[in-house]
Amino acid sequence: MKYRAEIDGLRALAVLPVILFHAGFSTFAGGFVGVDVFFVISGFLITSIIYEEISQDRFSIISFYERRARRLLPALFLVCLVSIPFAWAWMLPDALAGFFESLLATNLFASNIYFWLSDDYFGTAAEHMPLLHTWSLAVEEQFYLFFPIFLLLLKRAGWSWTLVLIVMLSAFSLSVAQWASSAYPSANFYLLPTRIWELGFGAALSLWSRNHQIQSAPARSFGAYLGLGLILYAILAFDGQTPFPSVWALMPVTGTILILACTDSENLVGRMLSLRPLVFIGLISYSAYLWHQPLFAFARIRMFDSPSALLMLLLAVASLMLAYCSWRWVEVPFRRKQFAGRKVVFAISGIIGGGLAGVSAWGFVAEGFPDRLPENVLEISEASSSKNPRLSECQANAKNFLSPDEACTYGYEDNASIAIWGDSHVGALSYVLGDRLKMTNEGVKEFSYSGCPPVIGIVVVNRPGCERYNLETFEYLSTSSELKTVILHARWPLYIEQSRFNNQEGGVEAGKEFVIYPKDSPKAVGEHRVEEITQLLDAQIKRLLTQGKKVLLVYPVPEVGWNVPEYLTKTVWFSGNKTPQISTSYEIFNRRTEQTMKVLDSVSYSVDLFRVYPHKSFCNRTQKNRCEASKNGQALYSDDDHLSRIGAEKVVDLIVAHLVDNRD
Repeated sequence: MKYRAEIDGLRALAVLPVILFHAGFSTFAGGFVGVDVFFVISGFLITSIIYEEISQDRFSIISFYERRARRLLPALFLVCLVSIPFAWAWMLPDALAGFFESLLATNLFASNIYFWLSDDYFGTAAEHMPLLHTWSLAVEEQFYLFFPIFLLLLKRAGWSWTLVLIVMLSAFSLSVAQWASSAYPSANFYLLPTRIWELGFGAALSLWSRNHQIQSAPARSFGAYLGLGLILYAILAFDGQTPFPSVWALMPVTGTILILACTDSENLVGRMLSLRPLVFIGLISYSAYLWHQPLFAFARIRMFDSPSALLMLLLAVASLMLAYCSWRWVEVPFRRKQFAGRKVVFAISGIIGGGLAGVSAWGFVAEGFPDRLPENVLEISEASSSKNPRLSECQANAKNFLSPDEACTYGYEDNASIAIWGDSHVGALSYVLGDRLKMTNEGVKEFSYSGCPPVIGIVVVNRPGCERYNLETFEYLSTSSELKTVILHARWPLYIEQSRFNNQEGGVEAGKEFVIYPKDSPKAVGEHRVEEITQLLDAQIKRLLTQGKKVLLVYPVPEVGWNVPEYLTKTVWFSGNKTPQISTSYEIFNRRTEQTMKVLDSVSYSVDLFRVYPHKSFCNRTQKNRCEASKNGQALYSDDDHLSRIGAEKVVDLIVAHLVDNRD
């Protein structure tokens, strides 16, 4: 296939936004579409190569996979090997065990499946995963496991019929992606079936362009401009709330196809993409893609506060410098057969891959090697695991919908008269409350859905089961004669403000913003949106009270902004401070929750409605105008907003006091 410099320029246009997106620059909130551009390019180029070889009866499966190994494995192995000592030095046991899991999945080209099962690509924890970006490599390699065989089998059918079939399969994959973008957003993002169409569209263009070309120079120029505009618009206008991949992904995908089909040395877009700086970045784009995420993740892991924009920009530049080195001295040599023959390539790949797999399995089985930490550091880090041990079993989410009939019971199961209903923060209270209730032979049922406030009639973007879960839970509570008290608890400020927390002291919570709106008023914004939500909550509580239920409304728990056990551990581990304490501004808490307090205060008063104020147990206790996040060196939180067992006990004390004082 004839070399086209503008394709390397297009690679640069794909990789730079991805790097800047992962660096946290909001201007490039849609930079993740660079991966989709890569998918189309890959489908186009690989199909072109396979087509030529099959047409000339010289295609070999072994040779194909040899080229893939030469292209992908040397730089990938290098980045994995370099990442291990930094992970060992800076990651806590749970995080290190997770790193080794992801390392194993990466070397098996199954990291897309691993990350789908473990986390949200746009979530807070994702920024601390050094190998998160390898999910896209896994998608490509899974595709190329069967695609060459697919083309071989269809050789006799002719390339025209092959093209038609690829288009049909791609259209089907796109339709599945559109459906799954709301029904199963995480699986949709990571897994091959809803990504095939992007590679397939590139493959279809390759087959079509063998016998067709756009002849008109003005048409080619217009197509190139339009393609560039579509990609740039997606990069600048999309964000974590854009359903993806879906029909929205047609924008960068179509843009890439237009550029591949229309650019040449005669139009301006082709000449721009052929500029030497862009071509150079395109040449090192694979290595740049590999290096950037570990650099960013380890910087965030090692630092106490969120890295500054300047530091992230410098690290982005560093990723390009490292990319040049690995391209020049690792990628290029291994692509030459004179440097290493087929047997050598496969042998080295097997040895290094097997070694990495063995180390990964060892690290996972060893639970992150906790013995490498000093004893006092280990004690603090264990606070991050002092969570509800039944969390994954009892909490519903987008991947695991639980009906109310499946709700977990804590305490005395034969006498569960209390229900606690809310988002993931409910799980931090339920098991502690259950332990308390055991003493009085009572029990509590947990109804929790991650990222879903307990309000009927609201929609949370990217929480497809939230609305259904709330409806079914309310119906269950309404028809249950045993459950006489309902506790409502959630991270209310997140849903009211629709923004992550910034403590204004260096603790900036990562992750995408939550978009929540009343189902009947999807376009409601500002005060109108908040008023609608207030009315829904008020009506729901009134219905519960009318049905004879007692309701405990738990007000906001102070958010922190820092991952508390991680921050404490770093302070002891890296700074030598043996008695670290963390607190945040009470003034910032008041500012953050001002609107939330008004919403909760406006709910109708009743003798059977009780209010619990957690902040009174956290703020202005040991230090004026501060809200404590740790006490005597122990974390009150398991991350930046969920309570640890010690923290949950403070809130449960308040809840139990109300339960005792207001028994029938």
